[in-house]
Parts: sequence; structure tokens; C-alpha cells
Amino acid sequence: MHEIVTRKEVNTLFDILVIVTPLVGAGILLKFTKMGKHGRRGVILGVIVALLGPMNWLLWVLYNSITSIYGLDTVKNLVINSLLFVALGLLFGWLIRLSMRYATRNS
Repeated sequence: MHEIVTRKEVNTLFDILVIVTPLVGAGILLKFTKMGKHGRRGVILGVIVALLGPMNWLLWVLYNSITSIYGLDTVKNLVINSLLFVALGLLFGWLIRLSMRYATRNS
């Protein structure tokens, strides 16, 4: 019996995302900075897209570190990872909401 997707394959995918998402974000940034009315929203969207790959990679490394310390099949691992991902999701969602509100208010 073997894994459907190996850790090496996931690491390769996330390494590619670390390179590709900043390039896509830069493309969005360039496209929207030429627009007048929605330029600030485009800049914020470009920055968010550019950060997705590196942030995903960072969360993957953090998840693997926590899992290595506490073990995959422990309640402690599940609780720590769940609280961490929920807290970070709420934080980033709040920051995105604030930045979009700023972009629409000052455009």
C-alpha cells in the first residue's frame, strides 16, 4: 500500500507555487495600475495573489513541523493545527477586508 500523493510531489507543487504566484500577482498589478477607477483594488488583489504561494508554502512547513513534533495521529496535533489555521484565516480575511475597504473608500 502506498500514498496517493507523496510528500515529495506536494513539496514540488508548493515550490512551483512559490515561484508562479508572485509572477501572476505582478501581472495583475501591472494590468490594474493602468486602470484609473479600480486601480487600488487591482494593486491589493495583485499583492494578495503574489503572497498566496509563499504563504501556502510557509503554512505547509509549519504544519509539517508541528506534525513531526506531536505525531500525525494525536489530538494535540489536531487542536494546534486547527487553532492555528482558523486564527490565521481570520486574521488574513480581516486584513483583506480592511484593505479592500480602504481601496474603495479612497478611489
